[in-house]
Amino acid sequence: MQEKQIIAIHNNDSLLTIKWRLTTWCNYRCSYCIQSWGEKEKKTDFSHLLDTAKEVNRLIESAPRPVKLYLLGGEVTWYDLEKLVSEIPSKNLAKIAITTNFSNSSDYYISFAKYLRSRNVALGLCCSLHREYVNPGEYVKKVASVKKTTGLDTIKVEFVVSPQTEACADEIRRVCEEENVDYRFDYDKFQDDAYRSQEKNIVKTAHSRYTITFDDGSRDTTLSQNQLLNYGNGQTKDSKFNTEDFYCTRGMSYVYINVDMASDHNICMPKESYLPISEYKIKTEPQLCHKKYCSLCGDISLARRKEDICF
Repeated sequence: MQEKQIIAIHNNDSLLTIKWRLTTWCNYRCSYCIQSWGEKEKKTDFSHLLDTAKEVNRLIESAPRPVKLYLLGGEVTWYDLEKLVSEIPSKNLAKIAITTNFSNSSDYYISFAKYLRSRNVALGLCCSLHREYVNPGEYVKKVASVKKTTGLDTIKVEFVVSPQTEACADEIRRVCEEENVDYRFDYDKFQDDAYRSQEKNIVKTAHSRYTITFDDGSRDTTLSQNQLLNYGNGQTKDSKFNTEDFYCTRGMSYVYINVDMASDHNICMPKESYLPISEYKIKTEPQLCHKKYCSLCGDISLARRKEDICF
């Protein structure tokens, strides 16, 4: 039994994160993906996204520090992202992060990286490998080739491990190691805690995400998100952290946009909290957590005392 209590969880990313879900449409229909179980979604109209991008630019301009814009779907790289991001000229935009199934051509990703470099904007690519559609070895080698051509050091392979896919996990890891490609294996959240907790054994990361402060004044930078959510000592339950009487930085260090509607967070905030992006404003003060347990989704920091939250 661990005795120390966690009193603050500081996210080490200095950038303010705006997560923009462009669409729920995807060109894949993986059997294990919840978005594939219903009727196939339609792509968000691109002209509407171009108009919304102007409001995203306004939001980025209003941010108190540089912004990481995280684009996700569905699958976003079947849009002309270069054209979309050209509608966001703010100098406050420091980085674009994308989760993609990497199904577009290598030239597409290389060209987008080159465009962003011309604007002095960093690019992070999380390449989600879907075994039902690709050969793992060929996929990782394609990622490695794009990494070499672009010089990106923020590109990684992500793989969801489930009982149906775990047989090829070792092969993916081996090829990633051979090709010097970072990787992250996320264990299927629909499985039990014991299955998910294996994640910490097969994650290769380039940075420490959190600085943890304990009630005895000590600090730790080695705990992963998964370890935090299973810390125990009365502070976690069902792979969630007990945030009762904690303050957090939702809407302050992390903002969520669903196509054209914005909120402080996509997990803990009710639907009625969403505002048209033209009306939304970034928060300036930490807010008391309004739910008892948190999955630590998004780039947020937590602390028992408001004054202990810093950037």
